[in-house]
Amino acid sequence: MKKGLLIGIGVFGLILISIFSINSYSEKASKKTENNSEIEPVQDGGQKNVKASGNTITSNSKQPANVNSETTNSAPDEAANPAEIENLKNKYRAQFYQINSLADQKLEALIEEAKEEYKYKSERKEDLSTIKFKYNAIQEKYEQTTEIQFNSAYGELKREALDKKLLTSTIEEFNQIYLLKKNERYKKLQTELNTMIG
Repeated sequence: MKKGLLIGIGVFGLILISIFSINSYSEKASKKTENNSEIEPVQDGGQKNVKASGNTITSNSKQPANVNSETTNSAPDEAANPAEIENLKNKYRAQFYQINSLADQKLEALIEEAKEEYKYKSERKEDLSTIKFKYNAIQEKYEQTTEIQFNSAYGELKREALDKKLLTSTIEEFNQIYLLKKNERYKKLQTELNTMIG
């Protein structure tokens, strides 16, 4: 139930971010330009003409037209400065590394604890069947905590990327690395438990 709640909260957060981004874009698009002239789109043969202050700007209909250099476009910039993208990634890289590193350390300690319990129970000829379930449950709780930390940091990074009008795909590598490391941790625990217990 807790896992479902966490997933629900995460999905709700993503929906809020999407709504905020759309509302922000809509508000900026509907504002008047600095000289108080309205921007009115006019369809013309599949292209969009935008009239403001007697100037007409033509653009394809898939992207909003830029009326003047002072008007801000809140859509992500596909041709963003690579240095700006790298600076943003570098700002968060250590935080993501620390999150994964801490999760790896917790796993190593958990494996050592499982080995000690296995050794103890083996020597006393006690039931070993509960060890797998116990340590899988503990690791699952650790991963939930790690995921909350990751999602918090990734959400901050995503918001900052959107604020800087960068495509969120430019930061997707952090999500991919996290998912890869999470999977590696799971496999490592299963391998260790299967080696001990069989």
